[in-house]
Amino acid sequence: MADSRGDSSSTGSYRSGGSRRTNGDMRDYSGMDPRYHKEAKYSDPPNSRLFIVCGKSITEDDFREAFSKYGTVSEVWVVKDRATGEPKGVTYIKFNKTSEAALAMEEMNGRCIGNHPRPLKVLIAHSREQGSRREQNEEERLLRLFVVVPRAMTESELREHFITFGDIDYVSIVKDRTTKESKGFGYVKYHRMSHAAKAYENCDRSFKPMFADPKPVRDMRNDGMMLSGPGSSVSSSGFDMAAYSKYRTQVLKWVLLVTRQSVSI
Repeated sequence: MADSRGDSSSTGSYRSGGSRRTNGDMRDYSGMDPRYHKEAKYSDPPNSRLFIVCGKSITEDDFREAFSKYGTVSEVWVVKDRATGEPKGVTYIKFNKTSEAALAMEEMNGRCIGNHPRPLKVLIAHSREQGSRREQNEEERLLRLFVVVPRAMTESELREHFITFGDIDYVSIVKDRTTKESKGFGYVKYHRMSHAAKAYENCDRSFKPMFADPKPVRDMRNDGMMLSGPGSSVSSSGFDMAAYSKYRTQVLKWVLLVTRQSVSI
């Protein structure tokens, strides 16, 4: 349901182009380069767009009035049926900053707008790369930052810097299993997305922060053992190999970055 790619059968869908009202203007996206559109509208900055399941009677102006108190709303898109023009009960709201979207999600999820009786279900919209599938530990994607750290930095020092942005769940610097020396990167996980977003936006830029993918999860069934069927990405030990592969690729990419920086220094 919460697929940020939109519905090709909806008025103003991303796939079919069309026009959409942005800050009160009508803009034509039909001739826009899809790659630019994807980067500019979905991921700049990351996790700054909300996916909302709502009552069909709520208007764009209602949404702007309710959500603008949390930051600058750059776009509201009330998804409508192509044939009837009627709202489908789904809306996207784009903020200028990740922290604004995070705060709006935390404050508005489960609340009602005005006299509309149906409570809102507010989520962070997925990018196209993420697709519509949500992981079992999906919220970790919004709470955990991947950071590049000096090799001499301790976890206490890392915590001291990042705790200024909110309550921290844990701090972890990845170390070599043999030498126990820092590999030059680590993770900071917060209890609230709005705190993680503030850290992402305001921490020292030398940390090169990015929102980390969720950790691979074990799907334990039948007394701790799940057998994988034909074509399954889950091994007999219960690991989701596809998720692990994605996680491993991300780590290796940043290890390469850190290595190059060390050589240049």
